[in-house]
Amino acid sequence: EENNDYAKRFFHMVKSNVVGPRGILLQNKAMTIEGVLDTVSNEKMENAWREWGRKENASVEGTRSWLDMQNLFVNTVARDGEAIIRLVRGYDNPFGFALQFIESDHLDEDHNEELSNGNRIIMGVELNQWKRPVAYHLRTRHPGEYSYIRSNGKLTDRVPASEIIHGF
Repeated sequence: EENNDYAKRFFHMVKSNVVGPRGILLQNKAMTIEGVLDTVSNEKMENAWREWGRKENASVEGTRSWLDMQNLFVNTVARDGEAIIRLVRGYDNPFGFALQFIESDHLDEDHNEELSNGNRIIMGVELNQWKRPVAYHLRTRHPGEYSYIRSNGKLTDRVPASEIIHGF
């Protein structure tokens, strides 16, 4: 990706054509009870959306804006085939919400199991009887870390699917 001009161009085109220069934006169209656009409320909500999209609010690390995360998402899916984002509700920012990118290596692809409740874990994704994801089993540390190999503690966390966006 970094040393090949064709790959560089491809990823640039992905970002340009999928996300665009401004990314996905909110354009609120709330109406008054009379059926007229409520421009004051709409402007307040759009301003709050822009404020949340600043890097100190949008990402748990405080290093990525909403636009940065959109670009990272499409680039990661194009390069790696998947991207995992955790929705962190109750986060310590003015909005009580932020996003966390999780490297796909954290998904425990070696975890396959039949559960007593009828669910099945397939490559770290817990599915119900209809094959709908209900949870993701994520490694607590990156498998390439030395401390992961020597860890005596809990190796995975079960994260409800309602907290995960798994793009692939």
